[in-house]
Amino acid sequence: MIANKDMYVLDFGDVRRSWYAYDAAIPIFHFMENNRHLSRLEQQQIYQNFTKLFFEGYAEETALSESQLKMIPKLLEYRLLYSFLFFNYSFKGREMSAKVKKHLEKMRSRIENEVPFLPVP
Repeated sequence: MIANKDMYVLDFGDVRRSWYAYDAAIPIFHFMENNRHLSRLEQQQIYQNFTKLFFEGYAEETALSESQLKMIPKLLEYRLLYSFLFFNYSFKGREMSAKVKKHLEKMRSRIENEVPFLPVP
């Protein structure tokens, strides 16, 4: 995937179909996590652009209902918690790089302080 002249690799190792709304939330989560360094306004803009294009393509295979689309923000919050717990467990007893430690601490802080995953307009 290319965004803002940067290339991102989407990991299809975990690809499987489960609940379609959650399946759709996962790549959105990772795209947004990789753009946390942007301002809140820039995050809002890329979220709107990315999800518009993403769901246009997604709808070619599976159309989500309006109620499923409304679940996406909550599923993004869930994915933050899931990812934080997954990585903490995965690195348990192993040495973490300073970069990983810093990222996990930021995730912990966002969870504990109930920072909305999506930029609030």
